[in-house]
Amino acid sequence: QLIPDDLFDVEMSLRQFLVTRYNTGNSFKKAIMYAIGGNKKLRYPLPKIWLKAIENDIKIDNLSCKIMWIGFVFMIWGYGVTQGIKQCFLTMFSNKNLGNYVYFNQLQSDNLPVHEKFSYNIIEWYLAWKNRSKGLDFIIHTAPVPYINYKNIKIENRPNAMPRLTLVSRFIFLGWFVYASFYTFIFMLFGRYQYGILFNEFIRLKLLKLAKKQDLAKDYLFHNTGLVYRPLWSYEAERKGSRVLFYFYSQCLDRFGIYNDNYHLLTWSNYLVWTIDMANFIDNYTENVAAKEVVGPIWFSDNSNDKDMLNIDTNTVAVFDLPVSRLLVYSSTGCSKFESYVTSENVQNFLTDIYLVAKENNCIVMHKCKRFHKKGYLHPKYLSTLKDFSKKSYYQPIDADLSAISLIKATQVTISMAFTSTALIAKSEKKPSIYYDSTGLIDRYDVAAHGVQVIIGVDELR
Repeated sequence: QLIPDDLFDVEMSLRQFLVTRYNTGNSFKKAIMYAIGGNKKLRYPLPKIWLKAIENDIKIDNLSCKIMWIGFVFMIWGYGVTQGIKQCFLTMFSNKNLGNYVYFNQLQSDNLPVHEKFSYNIIEWYLAWKNRSKGLDFIIHTAPVPYINYKNIKIENRPNAMPRLTLVSRFIFLGWFVYASFYTFIFMLFGRYQYGILFNEFIRLKLLKLAKKQDLAKDYLFHNTGLVYRPLWSYEAERKGSRVLFYFYSQCLDRFGIYNDNYHLLTWSNYLVWTIDMANFIDNYTENVAAKEVVGPIWFSDNSNDKDMLNIDTNTVAVFDLPVSRLLVYSSTGCSKFESYVTSENVQNFLTDIYLVAKENNCIVMHKCKRFHKKGYLHPKYLSTLKDFSKKSYYQPIDADLSAISLIKATQVTISMAFTSTALIAKSEKKPSIYYDSTGLIDRYDVAAHGVQVIIGVDELR
């Protein structure tokens, strides 16, 4: 049986997978906007039922869409075949006993400890969490860092979460893979495209079904980047006794009343959230019954080192804005109400008002920009504003790689642009914390503020 219906809702998993796929990059949004703006017919690989949902609003080239959709499905199936062959080799030559271990999905190098000195990363947070799995031998992750020995725990990179198999199970998997490759191909020829789309997921699910319970991780942890799709194998891991945990490394509430992250598709069983408001938000937008634990802010990444450590006396204000992207970036994603708020002018006014009032009170503005990895995406006017402020006497730019919590701990008060997570971090550290809005566009009672006071206009700021 390729699809074990008793484990999960196949239709829901398929929707999750496709939504995640189409949300990666902006090609789908660009195709929609090009069709509307150019008065052209839409040409994009979409399933028939999705085309029907939009045919009254957008002209559609049905033949092109159908051909592209079939090509898309067979391409994904082909990728699944290559991954299955790769997995056959991995299972044949991997026999390492990891003992007690946990697995972190989708981490980068700055999410890991790099030296014995403490830093604010997700590994440190997990090890400090009261409900973590105890007696660990290994922490497995996907970051490009091969091996670390930290606090007597081995932290090791692995390309995926798949456990080792016994010799018998390896040959069973090999036979199943040949059988499944043939059958999924036949199914697709008869229009059963879900088999091709999810084939790579079926492979991983089969590996988990063949694995022994003791070879699985105690915890599997996923974070809210790419939050919609839940891997099929995670249901089997949970059935065998592992915990599958979904955690937020930032605040997750909709801003300005915008709801656009497909929360209604979530089917995770356990959520780690910052506040009770987050827990209630998940309850309101998801249909499945899930456990939610309020754990406060979750540390995630930290690139700081000894030279970045702050030693500040008094009269300092930690300031956190939001990066302004180029207009082309906003246009290609379909500019939302939130993005139209984060403009060069609004961010400049935000910083100008804070600097003015801080200077009046003989305070130093310690401004940390959000870490922004995509080169060339920042708006030139925003970069110019940062350059101009760097010349001012009561302003000190802070390295973007320094963790926000390090700066918050070192300063007296925190001012954040609405609605960034730093305000909640400061609140949890018992530091005076506000959201500041220079425009008057923010609702001071917005649930996304999580009870942090919203200050509007320079007079209130004073």
